Amino acid sequence: MTHSKHSQINIILEELEKEFYLLRPELAQWNKNYFSQHKDRYKFDLELIQRFFHNGTILEVGSLPCHMTYCLKKLGYPAVSIDLDPERAHNFINKNELQVVKCDIEKEKIPYNDNAFRLILFNEVFEHLRIDPICTLEELYRVLDSEGYLILSTPNLCSLPKRLMFVRGQGFDNPYESFRKLHTLGHVGHVREYTAGQVKEFMHQCGFQCVKLIYKRYHKTEKGFWGNIQDWLMDIRPKWRPFQILIFRKPQ
Repeated sequence: MTHSKHSQINIILEELEKEFYLLRPELAQWNKNYFSQHKDRYKFDLELIQRFFHNGTILEVGSLPCHMTYCLKKLGYPAVSIDLDPERAHNFINKNELQVVKCDIEKEKIPYNDNAFRLILFNEVFEHLRIDPICTLEELYRVLDSEGYLILSTPNLCSLPKRLMFVRGQGFDNPYESFRKLHTLGHVGHVREYTAGQVKEFMHQCGFQCVKLIYKRYHKTEKGFWGNIQDWLMDIRPKWRPFQILIFRKPQ
């Protein structure tokens, strides 16, 4: 990505922060926290989009809080999004003229024709699916163009921080808080996390072919000596990094 493109993205993200007030008040703090945690991921995702998208239309799955939808619009990409409940960001969507369609991807057909999209963004969604992920992925396969790509990012169950949590007898999150998000945010938290091998096998069974796997760490783990040791270990062993990004397409 060129220096001018980086600068443009940074400006867009700064402008985005000024519009957080447009989401529902009960989502305000979550919105700020989510942006802080995922800001660097957005930059990396946009770099991947530049590499894998050349023409056609982009579909973003699971739009809320609509940060990526906003960035795509500002950068001039032809994009549409689907979300479980776009009404949660109604004012933000309307003000910025974003195209976000309501769709429960675990219960409904995606409201687009076969082979409609050259790029599908399925980022930080897979781990939230709780009803029928197979049906969801078959729908994504249906609407992906034969020459297109699907970018999937999801937490890495085998990351070093998760391994240490398991050693201490902890799970990857608080199950009660994950399900409580149905009441506070309108969607469930992480239901299940996956290894890269599990993601590839799951997607393969639904018809997809994996063409690239990337392990990422967007932030330092924690301050201090132990945090530096963990970061050093993840630098020399990428498979222990907390995020994994997989690029899929239909078999050629």
